[in-house]
Amino acid sequence: MSQITRDETLTRLLSKIFSFISRRFRRELPLADLSSATVRRNSDLENRVAELEVELLVWKQAHSVALEASEREVKAHNVQIAALNRQISSMDTFNSVRQTI
Repeated sequence: MSQITRDETLTRLLSKIFSFISRRFRRELPLADLSSATVRRNSDLENRVAELEVELLVWKQAHSVALEASEREVKAHNVQIAALNRQISSMDTFNSVRQTI
């Protein structure tokens, strides 16, 4: 079988398959039903996107609150370290004065 004949045969076969599928699809799901199904699915997807946007907003707010709390803890920790360093420094000064006496 030559290349052209084989290609023509494949083209005809594919055309018949697509034609059969198209006819069967139209019989099973009329265009109006397909349109309604598409509109319904689009509406469902729009609702899901809206829900996900709300969920994302909630997660962003929670993340922001967690970051703020972490920053407050770091500041409080730094204040405690500074106070301890001052105490150590004053103890060193006291010890050095006491040793000279």
